[in-house]
Amino acid sequence: MGLHRCPMYDANSITEIENWFNKEAVQTVECLVSDNAGLPRGKTVPSQKFLKSLKSDALRFPESLFGLTIDGDYITNDHLSETERDVLLVPDLDTLCLTPWKSKPTATVICDTKLEDTTPVVFDPRYVLKRVLKLYENEGWQPIVAPEFEFYLLDNQGGTATQPLVAKGASGGRDNGASSYCPDSLDQFAGFFDDVYAAGKTQNIDLGALIHEAGPNQFEFNVD
Repeated sequence: MGLHRCPMYDANSITEIENWFNKEAVQTVECLVSDNAGLPRGKTVPSQKFLKSLKSDALRFPESLFGLTIDGDYITNDHLSETERDVLLVPDLDTLCLTPWKSKPTATVICDTKLEDTTPVVFDPRYVLKRVLKLYENEGWQPIVAPEFEFYLLDNQGGTATQPLVAKGASGGRDNGASSYCPDSLDQFAGFFDDVYAAGKTQNIDLGALIHEAGPNQFEFNVD
């Protein structure tokens, strides 16, 4: 059973997750951690191995994740160790959900990170956010945020190093930006947007309004 350095999960919760895995035929679980740029990093674990990890030690991941830059380089600082030590991944089971775009049934879970003595990794972006929220709570404040997903739809040009090209809509034409903020322009990619809404529902992301922004094929989802 290991040394039980990470918090033990309730046996009933583990059984419930195992039953859900069986019902959805989940084969693997993506255990994710945010890097400092907000990009998901982590590892994929067979579902049965994931269940075993909940009963003993947490999964492990290199601490150098938090020294990774946006372009794939690494930095060092006074907090990162010089020995490439591992940190413990502690899944937040409230975030467990299906990953709808995978070809095989896969689940995703967001993890917190801890050191061997179970203290939090202070430079984990998720822990930093929790500390900031605690400061608000201590003052009796409630932060109000308005997250959004803003993006462009482009042609798949097979990885060629060429100028980006906006994708063709249902009419066969390419958006030049003249239809900005027009609801009818959303019909050009209605099938894609339906898929995004469905994926958001599966992952417990409450997507709200959709708008065509100012640029060619520039769109935005609000998150409620």
